[in-house]
Amino acid sequence: GAPVELCNMGWAGQQTFLYYLRALDLLSAGLVPTWLLYGAFSPNDSAGPLTTAQINSMKTRMVEVIAAAFSAGAAPVVSNGMPTNTALKNWGSSDSLRIALNDELAAMPGIKVADISSPTSGDVVGGQVQIVTGMTTDNIHPNDAGYSAMAVAVRPAFY
Repeated sequence: GAPVELCNMGWAGQQTFLYYLRALDLLSAGLVPTWLLYGAFSPNDSAGPLTTAQINSMKTRMVEVIAAAFSAGAAPVVSNGMPTNTALKNWGSSDSLRIALNDELAAMPGIKVADISSPTSGDVVGGQVQIVTGMTTDNIHPNDAGYSAMAVAVRPAFY
């Protein structure tokens, strides 16, 4: 029954650096949402295997956005990193860095997490978690089934 407005910050095809800039621009312009949904992870940050340096950069930006959101009076809700399939992003065992980032995010006190990883995580192939069969058509983006599963999973972060 509550009105909902969405600010699409151009996630498709973007890296976390651009999410970061958009979130800070939004807040510094005085546009303070009730909830600021921020993506802690993007597969677009890495063409090859994930690296500790990439993950550390994502974490640094995430922490700054969380602080800015709290300072502005917005409630940050941070989405974790969902898997991708090896057919598109062959990260192999370096996917453990994404999983560790998700675990670290889940343990952060006072932060609500929109868990898009759990409902989309399927089999492990070569050390890399795959998207559940039937939840993607392009090996990276969720399809209707994937979005439906994610919607149910993230709802607790907002209520």
